[in-house]
Amino acid sequence: MPVAFESISIVDNDATPATGLINTTTSSGVNRLAVIITFKSVAITNELVTVGGVNATQLSTIGLAQIHSWYYIAPPLASTDYIFTQTESSRSVFAVLLFSGVRQVSPIRNEGGETGAPTATSTSFGITTVADDMVIDGVDESANQDLVPGGSQSERTDVFYANIVLRCAISTQLATGTSTTMSWTWAAASLLSHKLIALVALGAPSNQAIWFMFKRWQGFLDELRHGLVPPDELRKHYKNTVTI
Repeated sequence: MPVAFESISIVDNDATPATGLINTTTSSGVNRLAVIITFKSVAITNELVTVGGVNATQLSTIGLAQIHSWYYIAPPLASTDYIFTQTESSRSVFAVLLFSGVRQVSPIRNEGGETGAPTATSTSFGITTVADDMVIDGVDESANQDLVPGGSQSERTDVFYANIVLRCAISTQLATGTSTTMSWTWAAASLLSHKLIALVALGAPSNQAIWFMFKRWQGFLDELRHGLVPPDELRKHYKNTVTI
């Protein structure tokens, strides 16, 4: 079952220190996950996001001005307050993305990103994925120019916030293989930060499950090598393992 994009809500706040608030309602989808992204005018180190009064889980930070990100498993169906707070001076753009069909245990497959050179007019970054994962990426720059996503990406927002002097864009793409690359291009050379997050589809095996299956086969092959497993048991074991 592939991960499905549900909605996006965005607010900007030019107060420093800033507190931003989004009131949003999740979809009727099941196995939901919220991904929260903040774009900053300058770098900060102290920021908190809560969902209905409960702390979200923070991911890594990318960029000089910084893109921060969090996730929250099973956000409520009812209208819910997504609140971010910070104690340092940085204007902010605050986005909440909602997804369904996400594995509810260890929902993040991978994350990564880069900060480009001031002379760049494009960015391209890839991360490890599995088919049906959902990859989210966010980019920001201080110039007011169109940010164009790669051909397989679905652009969710691309807006210039004059009060913050920051252009922010987000896209999503459903993974089809073991690696997914997200890219953007723009006209005039500009420094740009780029953050990627891959969400695990419901039904995808966890690393623990894969390790258990590997150890099970390893022990079985050791017994087979020493002649401890009769042919009938070999056929039964093979059948059961394939069924799993």
